[in-house]
Amino acid sequence: MRRIERAAGALLLLAGMAVAGPAPAAEIFSDDFNRNEPSSVGNGWTETEKNSKDVAIVNRSGKRRLMLRDEIRGPIDAAAARAGISTVGYTEIVLSYEWAPLEGSESSDELHVQWRVGPAGTWQDVATHSLGGDGRFTSQSISLSSLAAGVADFELRFWTDVSDEDNGAYIDNVTLKGTAARSMNSPPLSVPEPGTLALLGLGLAGIATVRRGRFTKRASPSA
Repeated sequence: MRRIERAAGALLLLAGMAVAGPAPAAEIFSDDFNRNEPSSVGNGWTETEKNSKDVAIVNRSGKRRLMLRDEIRGPIDAAAARAGISTVGYTEIVLSYEWAPLEGSESSDELHVQWRVGPAGTWQDVATHSLGGDGRFTSQSISLSSLAAGVADFELRFWTDVSDEDNGAYIDNVTLKGTAARSMNSPPLSVPEPGTLALLGLGLAGIATVRRGRFTKRASPSA
């Protein structure tokens, strides 16, 4: 009988874990650049550029996108950075974005993606993309270091290192997501799936049947 009771306890525990489930990812920051900014990026982005229209929002293939273009002396030719993003209360930070090379860019040209904590922090590399290719957009989704979670001043930066003034990259649909940190005092609530309820119900019904059978045998008079 004790084995049955222990099995029932394990079944209830598994059902509870299935009901709780993983917390869904929440959007922390996003920018699709779908706005009319002829010579700047706007929305809190800062720019590093040679000319006023080298880092700007442009229309490409019927949609507005961020453009980084041109060559200047130094490792960074054109850059757009977005500071002041808070990841406090979130874990498992994931950065997603789309990118494409400007027409004519070479395989030696590069797009760099970085993040840091605050203006005095050290830039952390996320990805480096070669800008050679057919100009198609590529989607990226990258999990960041645990150090990116729970900070009040997260900063994101895209920059290019190119060999010609007409080379560079397009950026689009930048999104930062994270999993909301769970509080011990506020456990998550979720609705169990029908399959989970059915499994739990069958298990409990089976246990009840076994217990009823044992009770019947004990209550029956001996011959």
